[in-house]
Amino acid sequence: MISVLAPYISYHFFKYSLENDSINLQGKTTPFVDEHKIYLEKIRLFSKSNKLKILTDDCLKSKIEVPAYSSSASVYKLLFENSEIGFPY
Repeated sequence: MISVLAPYISYHFFKYSLENDSINLQGKTTPFVDEHKIYLEKIRLFSKSNKLKILTDDCLKSKIEVPAYSSSASVYKLLFENSEIGFPY
């Protein structure tokens, strides 16, 4: 995802698995299979050529004070808020 507010980008690779008759979704910043490493390289090249900074999960989870909200919010929420994505940041 690319932030519309600042030159930042976040990405994840996803994998569905079936465990105990339940479908689970797992996401991480490294590819699950070697064939997807080419996409990671494309993300990095795209980021570099467009002067976008890749934000890590630790950064995205960080809480900052936001006067407009009268509370704190995660960097993820402020830059990439999208209720369709299930990250608990």
